[in-house]
Amino acid sequence: MTMRHVMNRVKSIAVVLAGALIAVTPAIAGAGSEAPLMKGEAPPDWKYEGDAPGTGKVLPRGWEAEPGVTAPPQIPHDVTGLTIAPGANSCLGCHNPQVAPAVKAKAVPET
Repeated sequence: MTMRHVMNRVKSIAVVLAGALIAVTPAIAGAGSEAPLMKGEAPPDWKYEGDAPGTGKVLPRGWEAEPGVTAPPQIPHDVTGLTIAPGANSCLGCHNPQVAPAVKAKAVPET
């Protein structure tokens, strides 16, 4: 390969890299900008003032994942002192589908 071929190849690579840089510059420049969905007014904060389980009112759900199944879950009572970990979940003491009807709690969905 001659020096001329090498230089032509280097020029071609430089042009491709410059084009790629020009193409991604707007995306990089806007990376820290605020997303359009975040410009709306935030919903009011819910205040949990130490309500015991079963005494708080049911909070409205944010959206329906599928008919009859709403998410994300919102907890209308204090969870201080309740174990919520992969191997131990105190919530299931009341929210297990077999137990929930008896204690008038909302059962966790199967998924």
